[in-house]
Amino acid sequence: MQQVRVKQDNYHVQFIINNAKLFKLYWADADYFADNLRHIFNGTTTAEVVDKYVVLQLSSSGIHLFYKGNLALEIPRNIIKELFRAVKGVAREAESLMDVHKTIYDQAILLKGGATFGLLNDPKAIDESIKTALWDTQIRRYFNTPGIPSKATFGVPSVIGGEIDKWFIRI
Repeated sequence: MQQVRVKQDNYHVQFIINNAKLFKLYWADADYFADNLRHIFNGTTTAEVVDKYVVLQLSSSGIHLFYKGNLALEIPRNIIKELFRAVKGVAREAESLMDVHKTIYDQAILLKGGATFGLLNDPKAIDESIKTALWDTQIRRYFNTPGIPSKATFGVPSVIGGEIDKWFIRI
C-alpha cells in the first residue's frame, strides 16, 4: 500500500509518495490537477495531461498517475475525492501566500482611505498592512490632503460628559 502526502512548499504543491518526493507543481497547475482528478472521476474525460511530465489516465481500478512516462501511482476510486480535496486545499493555501503582498498593499490603501471592511484574516498580514498604510510614501502621496495645515489635529470626535446636562464634544 502506498502512502500519499500532499504538502505546501511556498507557491508550490509537493506530492510525496512513500516518503519520497515525486514531483512538485506550481499552485495553479496543482489546482488544474485537482480539477482533472474530478473530471476523470465523474466520467467527463478519460485522460488528461496536467503538465509536460504528469499525466492522469482512467483505468478499471481507479486513476493511474504517470510521471515522466512511468506509472508512479495507482489511485483507487475510493480515495479520489479525498485526494481531490487535499490537493485543492493545499493549492488554495499556496495561492493565498502568492497574493498576500498585493493584498497587504490593497488593504493598506483601504485603511488609509477609511474603509470599514478588510481583505485579510491573518493577524500578521493585518499588522503589516497597518505599517504599510502608515509609512509607505507612495500611499501617502495618493492620499495627500492639501489645505490641512501640518499642525492641525483631525480624527474621530468623541463624546465626553459627566452629568446629563453637561455634554460636550471634544475633537
